[in-house]
Amino acid sequence: MALLTLALFSVACSEDGKITVEFEKTLYTVHGGGSVDIAVNVSEPAASDISIGLLFSGSASADKYAAGFDTVTIPAGETTGTVTISDIRISQDEQIAVGIGRCPSGYATGTKSVTIVTVDAEELLICSFASTSDNAIGSYRARIDVSGAVSGKNLSLNEDVVIPLTASGAAASYLNFGGEPHALLKAGDNVAIAEFSLNPGFEEGAEVMLSIKEGEDRILIGNNDAITLKLYGAEIPEALLGTWTFDHVFDIEEIEEFFGELEDDITLLPTHNEGFTLTFEKDDAGIITVTPNDKGDFAKFFRTASVTPTEPINYSSEGIVTGMNTVSEINMFMAMEDYDVHTCSYYMLSEANRAFSSEDETLGEAVVIFTLVEGGLQVEFRDYDTPPFGEMWWDPEFDADMFGFASLFVK
Repeated sequence: MALLTLALFSVACSEDGKITVEFEKTLYTVHGGGSVDIAVNVSEPAASDISIGLLFSGSASADKYAAGFDTVTIPAGETTGTVTISDIRISQDEQIAVGIGRCPSGYATGTKSVTIVTVDAEELLICSFASTSDNAIGSYRARIDVSGAVSGKNLSLNEDVVIPLTASGAAASYLNFGGEPHALLKAGDNVAIAEFSLNPGFEEGAEVMLSIKEGEDRILIGNNDAITLKLYGAEIPEALLGTWTFDHVFDIEEIEEFFGELEDDITLLPTHNEGFTLTFEKDDAGIITVTPNDKGDFAKFFRTASVTPTEPINYSSEGIVTGMNTVSEINMFMAMEDYDVHTCSYYMLSEANRAFSSEDETLGEAVVIFTLVEGGLQVEFRDYDTPPFGEMWWDPEFDADMFGFASLFVK
């Protein structure tokens, strides 16, 4: 009925021999949450500014979109004027109908007297970097928060979406994305990840800027459109690649004695890891991924994750930071097996179960040590939440010796 009313109104002001006024298009399709510029044309340039009345109707209620004006102005000497409809939050079975209402004196409506606005299945994505500055050590994993223009933080897509980025700065060419700079939003997630490794040759401390590419279909830029990164070299050793099998926790007897002295239940300690493995792989972009199997207590913590060099945290009390991701230190239980002070390399896991429990899962980033030592691979924890073990020893200030559970893995 609304469309019929619009059509009848427009026909009523149509007269032969006059300059015609009509919409440029009869259908506009936009992403949900987006906006659209509706163009109105006249058949001859206007002699002076003219104002053309518009009628808004259709099945969509007026509170589901914003139309700033109910008129469109065509400047003198021009043939086109536009009006913007924004914040369009209609459903796919709804539509906005816009009709030409009042015809100025000497003008008549043309054949395109009504235009329809509909939405497609893909809403606009609002993208914003989670942080605005950081250090990239050897490689990096940038997080971009994504919300739906309609669904907000409840965004849940059925397909992966690639978010194009731009890299700028003198060292931008050293960023290796394995293709064009981009972030990947996986189906069901609301955080997109941009991962890259660093090719050798850049100056230590060089700055680059990663920006969300403007003007891309479906992408709206949120509060933080870019992140500035300082680049530092930290190569992940090729010798780390492959599958490593748990051998033992260093000086387990002494560890159990320490915890037992305070009447902690030593059977709850994550020291039972027979058959547990970690497999390290590198993709074409140089990104290292670690994949655990499901055997043993360490499987309660590890998840498949990217491995990125990171600044050291929670290192041993006498540790000395020697590099962007290294500390010269020794876990006291390793020392009891005659290991000396050595350089430990710190890495950020993109995902781990910070609850360190089979009964609870709190996924998030976490810091660990992966260091090649005599006899194999040293694995040590540096960051997780309050665990279901060691209650009497636990302190908010992470005790690297007691809760690092320094272990040896072998190939």
